Amino acid sequence: RIQELQQNLPQDLNVLVPAQLAELLYVREHLPISRWTATGKPSTDRFALEELALQNPWVRDIQELRHLDTLRRRYTLVLPQMLDDSSSVHGHFNQLRAGRETEEDDAEAATGTGRISSDDPNMQNIPMRAWHPDAPVNYGNLIRLAFVPPAGKYWFKADFTGIELYVRAHLSQDGGMIDTLRRGD
Repeated sequence: RIQELQQNLPQDLNVLVPAQLAELLYVREHLPISRWTATGKPSTDRFALEELALQNPWVRDIQELRHLDTLRRRYTLVLPQMLDDSSSVHGHFNQLRAGRETEEDDAEAATGTGRISSDDPNMQNIPMRAWHPDAPVNYGNLIRLAFVPPAGKYWFKADFTGIELYVRAHLSQDGGMIDTLRRGD
């Protein structure tokens, strides 16, 4: 799909490079500039593209291309390199350890609020929704199909506000987390 989208765009520009995309949109096509970057240049962020796409349907192709390229770089090119001998990817989950006050205090921590983060790969950043409501395919969901828990294990999703922290502490039997919750930290 990426190659198909690129064929419909000027071949002398890489629209994945913001400066070159700005040249296409604002110099060559003379589209109206509705947003500016902090450095005073015409913006090519997703909000600017959304506005432009309302009047210029071909901008949707650029939006889709950027979305697909991000998924390709973050997941489809990287995941095969992360496979172990059993063809599994083992992500890492991080949480601020009990008694630590900042991320700098704990090299393995990624959040200071008790939330869990993940890396290698960051499974929390795989898009839940399609890049656009009218998109025929949700590529993020296709990537999510690659993450299957081992037999007898399950994934669960929770909003970690309130009771969910206590449930997670109980289910995981994480001593540090249980102690932190008992202390009211």
